[in-house]
Amino acid sequence: MNSKIYISNYIYIVAYFIIALLIDHIGVFSIERRFYIKDISIFIVFIIFISTIIFLLNKLFGKILAIILLLFQAFLNVIFKLVYIMQGQTVFSFSQLKFIGEGREVITKLKLDYLLILNYIMLIVLYIIFAYIIKFKNNKPKKITYPNFLIRLLSIILISVATFSSLSSLAINTYFDYDNKAYSPPKTYNSYGVTANALTELFNYKNTPPIIDENEVLNFLFEEIKTNKGISKNNNLIVILAETFEWYSFIQDENLYPNGLTNLTKTEIEYLLPNLTWFYDNSLKMTNYYSKETTLYSENLVLLGHHPYKTIPTYDHTFSDYSYSLPNMFKNENYQTNYFHNNNIYFYGRETIMPLFGFDNVYGQERLLKEFENELDYSKLKLKDSYITKITDFSMFDVAKEIMFPLDKKFFTFITTLTMHGSYESVRDSLKAEYEKIDSLDYDIFPRTKEGRYFKNYFASVINFDSAIGTMINYLDENNLLENTTIILLSDHHAYSNNLTYYVRDKTFYDPIVFNVPFMIYDKNLSNGIIDKFTTNIDVLPTIFDILGIDHYSNFYYGYSIFDDRQSISYSYYYDSFQTDKILFKSMDNIIYIDDNLNNNYLLSVEQNINTLFEKIKYIDQWYYYYSKKKV
Repeated sequence: MNSKIYISNYIYIVAYFIIALLIDHIGVFSIERRFYIKDISIFIVFIIFISTIIFLLNKLFGKILAIILLLFQAFLNVIFKLVYIMQGQTVFSFSQLKFIGEGREVITKLKLDYLLILNYIMLIVLYIIFAYIIKFKNNKPKKITYPNFLIRLLSIILISVATFSSLSSLAINTYFDYDNKAYSPPKTYNSYGVTANALTELFNYKNTPPIIDENEVLNFLFEEIKTNKGISKNNNLIVILAETFEWYSFIQDENLYPNGLTNLTKTEIEYLLPNLTWFYDNSLKMTNYYSKETTLYSENLVLLGHHPYKTIPTYDHTFSDYSYSLPNMFKNENYQTNYFHNNNIYFYGRETIMPLFGFDNVYGQERLLKEFENELDYSKLKLKDSYITKITDFSMFDVAKEIMFPLDKKFFTFITTLTMHGSYESVRDSLKAEYEKIDSLDYDIFPRTKEGRYFKNYFASVINFDSAIGTMINYLDENNLLENTTIILLSDHHAYSNNLTYYVRDKTFYDPIVFNVPFMIYDKNLSNGIIDKFTTNIDVLPTIFDILGIDHYSNFYYGYSIFDDRQSISYSYYYDSFQTDKILFKSMDNIIYIDDNLNNNYLLSVEQNINTLFEKIKYIDQWYYYYSKKKV
């Protein structure tokens, strides 16, 4: 066989190589609108390895393997784009696999890119044409003898070992980039390509930070004690993490929310939402509070005051020492600690982690059903093409208030709500009374559009939450608990479902203001004024310690009290982004949004805040990975 014919016989291998490259480049362009990959070395090594394996295999098996791998590669690109859009411009990481069980319930809408799928179908059909339809001379396959088979098998094994060793070496990057995080390259698909991103995640998945001397770690974390006078020392404490709670759900402001409650008068808002209106009027309001996190991360940041860099306590650190968590610190002060959530308690691993965090009583949907089955009301929520049924916020507060707020002991009760969670596509039949209250005004509050329908369905769930707040306030007041109870009401994140926030605010995901959500504190010893300093999730726990006079190790927590002169920086590992109220960026070299009036001094302070935060993160990581089982 002359060389010309030999090459043509194996053109299907070249075709595989080219089409594999095209699939990733098209995927990167579809996701990030950039038709190039900065560092293609990992992907090149991988497809050279696959091409070599195809060559060594029997020709028929080689072609079948190539088609399977191209299909899988195309599938990865389509799914990773779906995750990227669904999770808010988040590059895939293996930690997201831990949410698969929960994802069946929290995914509100799947939007496949059919044009991308069509492109991939055309490319794979083109490969099949090269592999099977185009015929060449002397294309009769050689008979593989037993010795030849062993040689090929041994070659495949050796090449596989060498390739995976090379890939592992290439994939080891600055995974724990604490020291230069302000300028670390952001996670993007055009850094390595979609397939190579999965490979780098695979090879880095079990990475641990380099060990720092234990004395250095413990000295840093536990050297400084913050002493708080406590203007409301010995108060009871209630923290309500309200699912998808927005300012515009009960406030009228045409400038901030041009598509919000613009038609309602103040009297009508008070009629529809009397309890939220009362709470707002009588609370200290953090009007510059921002939360760009999932519910799980928001909850952990409030309860722990920190978060490991690339792991999740719920899943990765169930044997850690949580002596310094919010509930455990209150247990040390002889408080009864209670956790309530009207979703399944196994969701996000709460069943395991909440007792470790320090809660005496942990109530999820299962326990509520067991103890109050005949007294509960439910909300049907449409997610994708199916419905799930959950206990409403009002019903949970109504039936469990005596356990939530005991009369015979000091208590700390943490409540995560659910009813305001999207999707908002369908009318919720179980909220009939709430819809009737809306319709009682005899005119259309919401436009008769798709977006207006979403807002109305969301607003009905807000009325239900308002009733829950009313139940709590009335019970506390009737039992003389209101005056010696501190109540913190804050949101976990913005209303991203059905793009509701972007519609109401007339903004996009890239405007920091869309992550501005409620944070209010009712306490008789605090004013009902406004604090307009930028605050975020990590500031909640130090604020609680400050108000209730709990001394604590300041370096063990990332944020600062709202009464502190220092200001935090919001960083989300999940979204790989930083923000304040004036700037949103992936790194200081990759700014997405910036206020035109910012000066260099402000940017320098932001950079300093990043460096301070990541110094703490570095030592907290050491605590979780190496030293958390040891008592100080």
